[in-house]
Order: sequence, then C-alpha cells, then structure tokens
Amino acid sequence: MIRRTCVISAFVVVVTVMLAAPALAASGGGVLTVVPPRLPVIYPMNVPISGSLTVNGLPLAGETVRVGQTAGGVFTEVVTVTTQTDGTYEAWAKPTVNATWTAFWGDVGGNEVAITVAPRVKLALSHLRSDKKLTEVFSGGVGPSHAGASVLVQKAVGAAWKTIARGRLDAGSHYRIVWTVPFKTATYTLRAILPAHADNAQGTSMKAKLRVVIQ
Repeated sequence: MIRRTCVISAFVVVVTVMLAAPALAASGGGVLTVVPPRLPVIYPMNVPISGSLTVNGLPLAGETVRVGQTAGGVFTEVVTVTTQTDGTYEAWAKPTVNATWTAFWGDVGGNEVAITVAPRVKLALSHLRSDKKLTEVFSGGVGPSHAGASVLVQKAVGAAWKTIARGRLDAGSHYRIVWTVPFKTATYTLRAILPAHADNAQGTSMKAKLRVVIQ
C-alpha cells in the first residue's frame, strides 16, 4: 500500500488599513486645540496662533490644519500649516479687526478664541509761540484706517488720564489737533488715543513729554 501525504500550506495575508484623516475624524477621536496670541494685538503685528492635534490622546504629525476666522457660523480660511512630530502647529497671521478665530482638521473643529486688535496710533508734537500764547500741535495717523473717527489727546493726572483736546481723522486716517498750553512752567505727559470701536480695541500712542519753561 502506498500512502500519500498531502501537505497544504496556508498563507495568511495581513492587510494593514491606513485610515485617512477624515476617517479618524469620523471616529470621534480627534481633538484640535487653538491657543490665541498674547493680547491685545497691535495692528499690523504678525502674531502666532498655535495649538495641537491628537487622536485618541496621541499626537498626530504631518497633518494639514486650516486656521481662520468665523463669523455668523461661516469659517473663512486665512492660512494652512502642517502639524509637527509632537502634534503641535503654529500659524502666523495679521489680524486687522476684533474677530473670533478657530482651526479645522478635516471636519474636526478646534475651540474658538477671541482676538482683539488695537489700532496703531502715532503721535508727533510741534510748538508755536506768539507773545504770551503757547500752542501745541499734535499730529499723526491711525492704522488701519478709521477715517472720520474721533482722536483724543490726553494728559496724565496722577494715575489717571484727562482729555485736553480732540479732533477727527481725515480721509487718509491722519489727524492734526491744536491745544492752547497754559502759560506757566510745567511738564506734561501726553498721549493720543482712538477710543474702542466695535471693530477694534482702544488704540494708544506712545507717551510723549512736553516741558514748558517760562522765563
């Protein structure tokens, strides 16, 4: 009798399925965080908006994150960045107005953060004198443009500020304000401000010193 042995080799095929970002997102394991820059932002600063991306608690590298503004439930992309090996990202943007910012990875949205923007206010001083009349001329500009808005010139009174003169920005967002200076020896600390509006926080110029000496 001849015995025949049949050997059957079994091949096991292991298929590794790589899930794309949207599939991971659909699993509910994706978490995207958004961290705003230090506030307030002064126009036209280029500032970082950062955060991290994790899936089921683990950092996800090499993924595209879209960063932008939201208004009325509508997202407007401003910049895209790629996550680093530790899952973090850093996007640079130049906010111009007060707005809500967030980020998206696929359909996964990050937390919303409010970024306020203070206008840049410039201040220059020049002096005029006619007999016993002293006149100080304050001039400068504001960016972004706030044509027609009121600009206040203030002097320091202790820890407070008192408005001493005011004017309006012209079509080019520039101002020229005149103040009749008391005819006495004194030193003043001055500044110009653009009061807060719905679209921007208060804009404040650098402080300026004015020393009056009557002889």
